[in-house]
Amino acid sequence: MDFSGKVKLLQEIDEYIRTKDSRVHQVSVSLLGNWQAVQIIRAGGWRAADIRPLVRLNVSVVTKSGERIEAGGTGGGGRAGYDRWFDPSDGKLWPMSVAQITSKS
Repeated sequence: MDFSGKVKLLQEIDEYIRTKDSRVHQVSVSLLGNWQAVQIIRAGGWRAADIRPLVRLNVSVVTKSGERIEAGGTGGGGRAGYDRWFDPSDGKLWPMSVAQITSKS
């Protein structure tokens, strides 16, 4: 996933959360990703190699109603690439994180 795709995705998640409740005052969304190339070489020439991707999405929401302010957050991810968390069939990333935070409103 290129940089502009990631930015667009974060903007879509922000907009989605804000449409769920008019009390939403602040939304913070972060998307982190990295990968490691691992290779094991044993005496005798035996080799094993693996690519280990890691993706994580964090969502924090602050709501405000009058003088009352509440905050909540959640996150999720795992050892899979962006394609695992990004659904090209609908062009959106709706991981459990977003569903969890919006269902608590």
